[in-house]
This record gives sequence, C-alpha cells and structure tokens, in this order.
Amino acid sequence: MKHLKRFNEELNIQTYRRAVDRLTDIGHRKRAAAIKDWVGVKQKEAEERAKADEFNHWKDFVTKFSPFGKLKFEITDGSKVKSFEPITDDFYGAIVFEKDNFEDVIEDTLSYQRDLSEENKNKVNNFWLSFFMVALPTTEESYNKYQSIPPIKESMYRGGIFGLWINFKVQIEGDEISVPTFDIYADDGQTTALNIADRSTAGKIRNLLLGIFKGTIDYPVKYPVDGYPTNMHDFLETIVCNKSGLTSDYGLNMDHFVEAIQKVSANSLFRQS
Repeated sequence: MKHLKRFNEELNIQTYRRAVDRLTDIGHRKRAAAIKDWVGVKQKEAEERAKADEFNHWKDFVTKFSPFGKLKFEITDGSKVKSFEPITDDFYGAIVFEKDNFEDVIEDTLSYQRDLSEENKNKVNNFWLSFFMVALPTTEESYNKYQSIPPIKESMYRGGIFGLWINFKVQIEGDEISVPTFDIYADDGQTTALNIADRSTAGKIRNLLLGIFKGTIDYPVKYPVDGYPTNMHDFLETIVCNKSGLTSDYGLNMDHFVEAIQKVSANSLFRQS
C-alpha cells in the first residue's frame, strides 16, 4: 500500500476503489474516506471530460455531414421494457464503413475460397460488405434530449445514434464476382431500433450511396485512417477493391455496387427497414 501514500494520477480509479475496501477492512477508515472522496472527484472529472469529448465529436460530425441534407428516422425502444414511445425526427445521416471489420471478413472469405477443392471451385461463396447508418441530432437541443433518454444514450457513440445496417451481398463463383443486391435493415442487437421513417429518406439514402460509389459527391470518411483517402469513394476503392485483391483476382470494381443500388427502388428500401 506504500505507493498509495500520495495520490497518483496515473493509477486507474479502480485501483483506488480497491484500496478503499482494503483500508476499511484493516481499520484505516480515515485514510479510506480521504481516498474515497478523491476518487469521487476524479470520477466526476472523468465523466465531464467524456461528456465534453462526446459533444465535440457530435459538433464535428454535424459540420462534416450536414451538407448532405436531413433524413427522417424513427427510433423505437428495442428492449422488452418499453421505456419511451417511438420518436420520429429529422437527423443528419453518416454512412460509416469499418476497415478492420471488412479486412477480417475478406480474409476469412478468401481463405475459404483458396481451400476449395478442384471439383468445388465453382461453389458459390458469399460475403457482406457492411456499413452503419448513424443518425446525428441536428441541434444541440435535440442532442441533449437524446442524451437524456438512457436507452438511446446507450446506442450513441461520438454523438451519433447507431442502429441501421446497409449490406451489399458480394458473390464469388469460380473466377467470377458479382454484387446481386443490397438491403437496409434495423440492427436488432441495439437497445434502440433505428428505422427509415418515409420514402423520401429511403430515396435520399439510395442517392447518397449512388454518389459515393460513382464518386460524384465528396462524401467524407467518418473515422479517417492514417495513410488512406478521406473521401469515401476513394477510401472504399482502395480497401475493398485494390488492397483486398478482389479487383486483380476477380475484377471487382465500383460499378458492381452502382448496378446493385440501381436494381433496388426507394420504395423497397422503405419497406425493408
């Protein structure tokens, strides 16, 4: 316990909590009370820093994604205990692609493809190219409102509400590759469900995806990666097509995704969600 004689900022708060219990057990109640008070102060400071960090991320992302217009989503309580009524509101939308998740998926997919025997080399092998749609409150007032609703706050990360998937089905058959379809649906693993509230929003999301894959809009990467493009089209092309080997080995290109989007109407996307 000698290292606890002076409070050390670098030690984890949990270390001090354990020290409080141990000191109490051996009768050093005054010392335990002093550490407990200090832990309370530091815990509050940490919570305030996290709150400010979350808010600053939200402001930054609103600046990035507000130029692409508002989307209307419905938020519902996904738990058995319905703690709030469904809420329909306007949000800015951020389409998020996770590089690390894709690289894990493609490594498993191509490993399986390489291991296929000669007689099974034309067996269909599918994987999903996945995106999150994140709903960003449009004003500080609405941001604070959603932060005050515990199930919604639990689904928020860096100021955005998670809960909607965008998935492209990619199919490898022998030496051929195709993207036959894509869909949008609510993530049933979240404490809240996020759904497209009207056909107009479905159409806007469809047009955003077309602009991203065609490269006709300068859509930003929400979480930039050092050494990679910050434009979503170039980011995806670099990771999904080039670095994965799917272009050199199978001929995958961004037009495959454009064609998949064009096959699906806004009406069907609205019904799916």
